[in-house]
Amino acid sequence: MFDDLRLDVRHLLKAPTEAGWAGWFRAILDYGIQALIAYRLGRWIREAPRHPVRWIPAVLLAPLYVLLAAWIRLAYDIRFEPSARIGPGLKVFHFGGIRLSGCSLGEHCVIHQEVRVEPATAGGPGPQVGNRVWIGPHARIVGPVRVGDGVTVAAGALVNRDVMAHALVVGSPARVVDACHDNSRFI
Repeated sequence: MFDDLRLDVRHLLKAPTEAGWAGWFRAILDYGIQALIAYRLGRWIREAPRHPVRWIPAVLLAPLYVLLAAWIRLAYDIRFEPSARIGPGLKVFHFGGIRLSGCSLGEHCVIHQEVRVEPATAGGPGPQVGNRVWIGPHARIVGPVRVGDGVTVAAGALVNRDVMAHALVVGSPARVVDACHDNSRFI
């Protein structure tokens, strides 16, 4: 949990911010780190039954997680369900309407407002998103699809099929418009 949080903050601070305490405070408010803290705590509690040494701290921290997750949902409209697996270094730009559940997100991904990454049906298999994927506003990735590393999902795209690595996809349903796209300037 703490290693992933450290990587989240490190990736976040690569974004341009002011120096000093004001920069840290602005980064915490602007880039969704508060939602990631709640998510990482929820994942840690969810995995506690596998580690007996975590049982007592997990029971004591569970009410804090419930309150923190509810505050994140109300204040920012972000739902990172513990059923999702989010790699370290996620950046959240433009809060609101974000839902991640039953999916797997790789390292150093970027998501925007109104993004949904979830199974097509409740309890069904969810999407597997690679590393360094940029997901634009109002994009949806649904169902048992694989999205390769370095993919850019354009605003409003609906991804319901597998996408090869380093592609740019647009439209609803999404189609590849550039098979050798470089999204490194976005990440």
